[in-house]
Amino acid sequence: MALLCFAASIAATQTPANKPALLDIMSQELNRNFAALKEKADPPPYYLSYEVTEVEYQQISGTLGVLSTQGGGKSRTLDVSVRVGSPKLDNYRRVRGDRGQFTSGALLSFEDVPNAIARRLWLETDRAYRSAIYPVIGKHLAGVRPVSTGIITTGFARPDILFELDVVALRKQAGAPHRRIRPYHSSAARYGHQGQQLDCEFCMAVVAGDRVILRGQTGMGLDEKLYGAGDAKAQAEQAMRNVETLLEEAGTRLANVVKATVYVTDRAFLAEVNAAVMRRLADAEPAFTSVIVKGLASPELLMEVDITVIKDGGR
Repeated sequence: MALLCFAASIAATQTPANKPALLDIMSQELNRNFAALKEKADPPPYYLSYEVTEVEYQQISGTLGVLSTQGGGKSRTLDVSVRVGSPKLDNYRRVRGDRGQFTSGALLSFEDVPNAIARRLWLETDRAYRSAIYPVIGKHLAGVRPVSTGIITTGFARPDILFELDVVALRKQAGAPHRRIRPYHSSAARYGHQGQQLDCEFCMAVVAGDRVILRGQTGMGLDEKLYGAGDAKAQAEQAMRNVETLLEEAGTRLANVVKATVYVTDRAFLAEVNAAVMRRLADAEPAFTSVIVKGLASPELLMEVDITVIKDGGR
């Protein structure tokens, strides 16, 4: 087992010469990503580290002195830590019973392809940064339980903006509170193969009078299992199965969908994902938007669809 670790803080670090290709990529991306977060993020981090653990194993078994099976394998895991605040009080410090902040490893390819590794490093850096700042959002929205969609984009209208939050608020109908379907806490939910240490309350669907708005749906089934790993079309089909189930629970149907927005992480996925979504919405003929994004809540998620419905008889 090998352990490769780099860290950046306010004081710059130096890396040894003649280092392996992976260390060189990690060093370059650590400096680039830390500088970007320090310049654009609000609040900026004061510490960023990358740690890669490589494990190689051999397995041999035998019966009555005869070798029966043998095999082996290897894995490479990336762990990213982001600290926001100050060394005396940051997102890893527990205050008044707050949940502790932990990172979870992500699988990293053994092929040292610079672009692929750089992309994974940035996706995991972004995910770790969001884990640090999402609890702030959760405290402001405590008890509200909105639906949500999280995307990673290459930039916003101004280069100094790193994070943007869009909010839709609907008034109560006849004084009745909105109905929240399948409420959950983000720290208990799965996003791809991994959970995320976030501290926010959400729900899967909101019924506000004659309107129904769904949380962005992906290849994660409502049973918390990922369907269609590596297959964007299969993930889209699962997402639409989720949509149909949630709309039934909200008292409506696919034919009442008025707006659908599809997000894909690669242009190559666009045609088949759009086709899988629109096939289920053929009777609805909704307004339709497709967006290519840099990433979603987890690297395993290749697509996401947002759905808005107006029930029968609505305006």
